[in-house]
Amino acid sequence: MRVGTPLAWAQHLGVGPDDLPQVTQILSRGADVLDEGVVRLRTCFHGCPDPELEQALMVAERHFGEATRLLHDLNNQVRRELC
Repeated sequence: MRVGTPLAWAQHLGVGPDDLPQVTQILSRGADVLDEGVVRLRTCFHGCPDPELEQALMVAERHFGEATRLLHDLNNQVRRELC
């Protein structure tokens, strides 16, 4: 379960509670698109001559994947509590 109440999230995102499920769904889908882009980028540089770059992209992929999962969790929580 994500930290914060739906009202706190609505205030933070600058929307009303009635709009929060739609907004978190849009943000969650946007994160999916970005996550796929990070994976493609990391795949493109796999085995490149710069191991530091490859390592940084692996870390970015892992962290962005986790952030995407947390956004999905938030969206699911909001939908459970407000829909």
